[in-house]
Amino acid sequence: MRGEIEDLVREQAGDRDFLLGFSSLYGLVDGGRSDLIYGISVGLRLQDDIVDELAEGPTERYLAHYHSTNRGLDRITGVVAGLLRSRGAKAEVIPATINREPADPEDPYFTDLSASFSHKMAATRAGLGWIGKTALFVSDRFGPRVRLVTVLTDHPLEVGVPCEMSLCGECLLCVEACPAQAADGMEWFPGLERDRFFDAARCRTTCIQMTESRTGQRGTVCGICMAVCPVGIEFRTPAAEDEWI
Repeated sequence: MRGEIEDLVREQAGDRDFLLGFSSLYGLVDGGRSDLIYGISVGLRLQDDIVDELAEGPTERYLAHYHSTNRGLDRITGVVAGLLRSRGAKAEVIPATINREPADPEDPYFTDLSASFSHKMAATRAGLGWIGKTALFVSDRFGPRVRLVTVLTDHPLEVGVPCEMSLCGECLLCVEACPAQAADGMEWFPGLERDRFFDAARCRTTCIQMTESRTGQRGTVCGICMAVCPVGIEFRTPAAEDEWI
């Protein structure tokens, strides 16, 4: 099944570079999903020249790329879920995380800015990377220049080796570049609560202000920390065609 899923993701991703990993999520999934103990993480690489432009803050070009990448991820995982269901397995797509507005004041997301399921957690459990000092997922192939999505299933899968430590070391470039000063420089380790090293509310407030002032649009993206991460810069590729957007 792993090989079939990989072939399917490669076909759906087309010319785009992708990540694919498999994880055991036993005891880590709630909300009536306790039988869906396997996770399939899919990541699409973001276009480097677009990310490079974020060194000064959000751009209209990145907002368009962000949304189109999310749509691509949701399409890919919908096809993967369909394959699993065709084999008699249960499968649930956890959609790509998007900018959210507090239209419903009782939406639990706005209590602590935490989604009901963490794509980053599934990806670290699959061994695809770790969590950086500004709470970005950092892959060992593309750095933080990637968007993630997850499929949960009860179909037995051979899983990867979970990442057990950060590889950020002494680097503080993202911390120092953060306009919100939302991070304290602590290194991530499995089980570390985000709020112990990163202030998501301060980040969100600053992102809203910067997105509106720089693009005239409502949104909660910034991208500065992603642009300055040396892991992403190390693995950057020549500019791709605009059809990625």
